[in-house]
Amino acid sequence: MSESKYADDVCPHCGGELDFLGKDTHTGTEWREYRCKSCEKLVDISRGTALWQVLSDAREEAKEQQRKASANEPVAPMSPPTRGADTDAAMLLAALRFAAQKHSRQRRKDADATPYINHPIAVADVLARVGGVTDLATLRAALLHDTIEDTETTSEELEQRFGEEVHLLVEELTDDKTLPKEERKRLQIEHAPSLSRRAKEIKIADKICNLGDITLAQPLDWPMQRKRDYLDWAERVVAGCRGCSPSLEDLFDSVLREKREIVR
Repeated sequence: MSESKYADDVCPHCGGELDFLGKDTHTGTEWREYRCKSCEKLVDISRGTALWQVLSDAREEAKEQQRKASANEPVAPMSPPTRGADTDAAMLLAALRFAAQKHSRQRRKDADATPYINHPIAVADVLARVGGVTDLATLRAALLHDTIEDTETTSEELEQRFGEEVHLLVEELTDDKTLPKEERKRLQIEHAPSLSRRAKEIKIADKICNLGDITLAQPLDWPMQRKRDYLDWAERVVAGCRGCSPSLEDLFDSVLREKREIVR
């Protein structure tokens, strides 16, 4: 079989045939990238993961279907790839890998200039650990929520890789960077009440993590008044998101009180 095509692998989204685009082994794990001929979505697959196994199982099923058709035996409709906790984990890791690549040259504004990817990971962690969020689209969108706004990722690229549901969630959370900063901040307050429930959850988790980064010494170039202003603004944004998650709202209120004591 030519390495330019793996015709008997199937798309986990629609079961369609996949074209092999290339592979990446620089992380020590073999990743293969495919494009589905039917739905045209891009699929990243890591050897040894649950998704790799899903494709292997589907490939064997396809071969059995072909054998039955050749022998004129009754052919049952192909079952879609199995979804489960392990498969969801693989899909979540694919979003994490994509976000890590897109944010690879960015750093946070703390004293240690920590990698930017720490932030979306923290947001997803707060959603899952505090908010009890298990919805895969919400967690993937949390990992990807800054990719359109802060990297060269396009809306089309995100939809192609992760589907319309995740793409639309990220779009809800994306500021228009062509506007002045103060206008963007005003619009976040104005638009917060009209966000979807899942976008509100991500927004609150994002603000919790941003508040967590504020100390007497950090961010390095922020005077005390700017920190106070940020707390006031974050509170107004979250006010428009209330009613979606009591646990996230309680944590935000607790962190806000703590930070107000620090910067008063």
